[in-house]
Formats: sequence, C-alpha cells, structure tokens
Amino acid sequence: MNLTCFQLQAEGRLSEITFDELSAGWRRGEGQYWVDVEEYQNDELIAWLEQFQISDAIIKLSGERIQATRVIPLANEVLFQIPLYWHGDLTCEHQMVFLCKKNLCITFYPSSMGKRMRERASLIQEIQVQESSIPSLVYTLLVALSSQIMQSYRELRSRIRVIEDRMDKDMDDVEIEEILDQMEKVRIIDGVVSEQSACYDILGLIDTPALTFAGSGYFKNIISITHNLDRDIDRLGSRLETLRQRYAMNQQDRTNRRLAMLTVISAIFLPMTLFTGIYGMNFEYMPELKFHYAYPIALGFMATLAISLIWFFKHKGWFK
Repeated sequence: MNLTCFQLQAEGRLSEITFDELSAGWRRGEGQYWVDVEEYQNDELIAWLEQFQISDAIIKLSGERIQATRVIPLANEVLFQIPLYWHGDLTCEHQMVFLCKKNLCITFYPSSMGKRMRERASLIQEIQVQESSIPSLVYTLLVALSSQIMQSYRELRSRIRVIEDRMDKDMDDVEIEEILDQMEKVRIIDGVVSEQSACYDILGLIDTPALTFAGSGYFKNIISITHNLDRDIDRLGSRLETLRQRYAMNQQDRTNRRLAMLTVISAIFLPMTLFTGIYGMNFEYMPELKFHYAYPIALGFMATLAISLIWFFKHKGWFK
C-alpha cells in the first residue's frame, strides 16, 4: 500500500509530509491533513484504517470494491464514492472513495489510477484552497477531478463540430462509425456526470462534525457546474442523434437515387425487350422476316426508341 500525505497550510496551500508527521499531528488534534492511498489490498486497508478510530461499519464499507455511487454520512465520519472519467479512457469503471473525519481526508482508488491521481495532486499543490478546512479541501479535489471531464467535454464538442462541418460540405465524407464512436464517449461521460451530480446534491445537504457542506456557497458552485455540464452533455447527445438521422436520411436518399436510375434504365430497355420478344417467337408466317431491310430497320427503331426515352427522362430531370 502506497501513501502520499499532505498537510493543509494556514494560507490554503498543500505541502507534502511523511505519514509519521501526519499521524502525530492528527493525534494531537493539530492541522488539516489529506492521505492519498493507492495500490492497496482490502485486508491491509482495513487494518490501516483502524488506527484512525473509524467505526466498524465505515471500515467494512471502505474495504468493499463496488462499482456504485454512494454517500454514507455518520456522526464522526462521512464516506462517499464517485465514478471517475479520465481523459482518453473509454471505460467508466474507475471509482474514487473519499473518507472524511474531523481534520482528515483519506482518498483511495484502484492502483491503475495512481499515476494519474499523482499528476492531479501535483497540480492541486499549486491551487489555493479557499479555506483551511477539510470541506474546502474536498471541494478543491472534486473541482480538480471535474476538470478532466470538462477537458473531455470540450474536445468532444470540437470533434462533433468538425463532423457537422464535414457533413455540411459533403454528406458522403462522414462514416457512421465516426458518429457512433462519439455517441459512445458521450454516453460514458453522461453516465459519470449524472452520478456525480446526484452525489453532490446529497453532499450539499450534509452537516456533520466530520464534514459539512450545508449552506456552503462555494460547494453550490460545483453543484451548479455539474448540473450545467450534465445538460451540455445531453445537448451533445442530441446533436449526435441529429447527425445520425442526417446520415440515415442521406443513405436512404442515395438508395432512392440508385433505385430511380435502375427504374429509368429498365424503362428505356423495356420496349426493346418487348420488341425483341415478339420477333423472337417461332412462327412460320411473319411477313417481316422476308423483307430485305427488316433487320437494320428493327435495330434502327430500337435505337431511336432508346434515344428518345433517354432524352425524355433527361428533359424531365430524372438523371439529376
């Protein structure tokens, strides 16, 4: 199990410290701390959490690796779990757990997320936390995580705009796989944001000694941002559905044009087929068979008929 420990300074900055320093300071009731846990086994995590005087129920829940959003507020601890979407990742199976006590925030997630979270942590150290408190720290972490989704949303929006422009210039320049790929990404992000939005709505009502967001003006900001992002992602989904319908209509129009062309060709050759069918019958008495110029006249008549029909259909615009 790997630990990265931070102390929240009075001016709102995060400074990295050792776990021994964190443990000693927290037991004295001094300072605000954040412990980032990665590459852990459930048994060792449960044993490690016991030193922080955490209730058995929360410890048991912390050791359960379930893919579900949840918020469990107790008198002295608050545990909540939210899904994550990392830029460029096509799965939403990653979950991050927050365990908050008075003056202490513990986060843990699968080992595959460790490197990415450390990158976020290095950025968080440059962020000015609004207040030197655990609620403000949690808010800052959630904002940092949301920035990943915001970045992905902006890139998705740009890609969709490019597809729309290409389709406006040439409907045949866009393949359905491009549209479906973007729809899958929007579906995944929409699921993550919807779960986060529901979680933040509940967190905004929490008022306990361990964690309180009730009446917090800055936490209302992330609730509002998440709700707006949820609506924006829904709009992206609607735009992609419109693109898919346009693609389907274009394919149907292309099929109709091909059927119309086949219909015209059939109409052109149908009289000639009838003509040759009549003179292909095996009757002994057919006067035209004795006529010296019957064959070239028949060919000329069929050619004239075909040319006349081609001119007629072209004049009527059937070839457009």
